[in-house]
Amino acid sequence: MKKIAVLNILLISFLAFILASCERDVDELRMRDAFVGSWRVVENTVPSSRDIQEAYIVNITPSPIFANEVEMVNFYAMGFDFKVPAVIENQEITINTFESDDYTFSGKGKLSNNQKSIEWVYTVEDPYGDKRTYNSEFTRL
Repeated sequence: MKKIAVLNILLISFLAFILASCERDVDELRMRDAFVGSWRVVENTVPSSRDIQEAYIVNITPSPIFANEVEMVNFYAMGFDFKVPAVIENQEITINTFESDDYTFSGKGKLSNNQKSIEWVYTVEDPYGDKRTYNSEFTRL
């Protein structure tokens, strides 16, 4: 009888753990989906200089592997075959240090304006070692 009670407690604990894990995954998907879409980017170097302002389009797509990650297509206007991965946590998006095509990217953004914009600060190091910091605003199209 004690054995059955212990097994029931273990089974209930296991099911509670599984349900909590599923709920977290749903929340991660919901937050990730708030970032997914096409965005118009206005990018300024820091310190701000109007003559180095860039504007281009970035598409943010869900990661095919992780529920809390996205891929940013055409980030830094590198082309539509170029993707930069980012991690979503709550209302923030983070580019952990990512290297590709001899460029290094890192930075953070925050979803704002009722999920219609992302305010970014990120750093890009080019193949020649020139490192620049950018403030940019992504506006949902």
